[in-house]
Amino acid sequence: QSAAHGFAPADLRLGELYLSGVAMAPDLDKAQHYLQRAAANGSPKALRLLGQMYALGIAPKAYAYFSAAADRGDLIAKAERERLAAALTPEQIAAATASAKTLAPPITR
Repeated sequence: QSAAHGFAPADLRLGELYLSGVAMAPDLDKAQHYLQRAAANGSPKALRLLGQMYALGIAPKAYAYFSAAADRGDLIAKAERERLAAALTPEQIAAATASAKTLAPPITR
């Protein structure tokens, strides 16, 4: 019910459950849906999990998600971003960095 109202922690939890298959059959499409909703509300963990999903096949998109999560203080995502950077061209990194700014709300300090 909370996820239906856009509550980021509920979206994150549902995404994790669909990703892991702990309480239900794994469903990557549903996991991605709920994780993207949580990410759109600024969840660093959701951003990192999406990055990990994309790292399996779409490296520049993964870099963008890791960047967005790292910018919000997620140290695991920062390490993943640094590891992935070695496999990307400077142009891919620049494009992914620009894309990262659109994945979650702006950071306010």
